[in-house]
Amino acid sequence: MVRQQRCCLVATNGTQIQLAYNPFNVANNDIVGTDGKLNPAAQLKCPDDLDWTKDLVRTGSRKDYAINFSGGDDKFDYFLSFGYLKEEGLSYVNRFRKIYC
Repeated sequence: MVRQQRCCLVATNGTQIQLAYNPFNVANNDIVGTDGKLNPAAQLKCPDDLDWTKDLVRTGSRKDYAINFSGGDDKFDYFLSFGYLKEEGLSYVNRFRKIYC
């Protein structure tokens, strides 16, 4: 049977904070000092985990290809166009593709 331990920190004003996991490199009772401020020696164990934006955003790109033909003579003119557009925005859910004639 695995038992999850909860740690309690008591600040100077009597406020109690319960942590299920201690993300700092110091003991649970050393995270907040007796003055109520964060211990300057307390550093996060995995500071890279706080960068949540890397999973949501990216460098956007846009690709636009087009080819046109035109011409004519005394009796008629013609113009033919084909194109392809692919756009990927900053967020992973922002995507657009278009084929046009």
